[in-house]
Amino acid sequence: MQTQTELQRAKQAAAQRDFEEARSILQSILDSEPRNVDAWLLSAHVAESPEHATRYLQRVLRLDPENEVAQRNLLRMQKGDAPASAEEAVVDKPLPVTPQKPKPKPLEQEEEEDTGWSSSEKTLAFAIIFLVVSFACLGVGIVFFGGQINAQNQQAVVDAGDPIETVRENILAANAEDVDRYMNTIHSRSPLYNSTERALGEAFETYNLLYVLKNVELIEQDDEEAIISFTIETTKIFGPAFADNRVTGEMTMRIEDGMWKIYDQDNTDVEFLE
Repeated sequence: MQTQTELQRAKQAAAQRDFEEARSILQSILDSEPRNVDAWLLSAHVAESPEHATRYLQRVLRLDPENEVAQRNLLRMQKGDAPASAEEAVVDKPLPVTPQKPKPKPLEQEEEEDTGWSSSEKTLAFAIIFLVVSFACLGVGIVFFGGQINAQNQQAVVDAGDPIETVRENILAANAEDVDRYMNTIHSRSPLYNSTERALGEAFETYNLLYVLKNVELIEQDDEEAIISFTIETTKIFGPAFADNRVTGEMTMRIEDGMWKIYDQDNTDVEFLE
């Protein structure tokens, strides 16, 4: 009963745009109940920055992997929209959100972080650019399968749905740091399937990164493959020194188990963010 009363106080403070008071109340709740999903959801709504909101939503998905509110809010953030009211699950009326841009790190801090990297940290940080950001670059050519499209293949393509949704699910899984969910978006016959699975576990343990799908577009599609162009930004929330980056490229998708899955990726440009 006490927790519900405190949650209601936090919601009222948020409704009055007294976000600092709301955060203070929620912190007290989470100090005693660190697995309180409603408190984490509301914390995301009143967070000081998009990075903090993402971190809180990720915590919700660790506690409740099927939480639709957290999934929906992360997806909206990845589309470049402000996160929807995170208290949607616990109150009827959504609250206004005023997202704040993350503050740039001072130059001195960046230089301080860039010194003293171990070789393993360097290897892992730069590998994530090509591995965790949607998928590892396989370095093989894109193959198109010709031939007449038969009715069975046509139906399989229809049943598989929109290949872009697989890319969005891939990013959601990465932000939730869910290896099994992530690997479900990767074609099992991809040459780097096993090495990707191993690397993900290490990356998720070492870093908390934010993945944002800035652009995604279906280039072409037939009954065998779909080609998707993408731009993904990856920034560090916390963890060892890491080079924030923007990757542009194309993914090759193939159907497996009734859904489009990522089979290959060609990264055409990597830009390191300041």
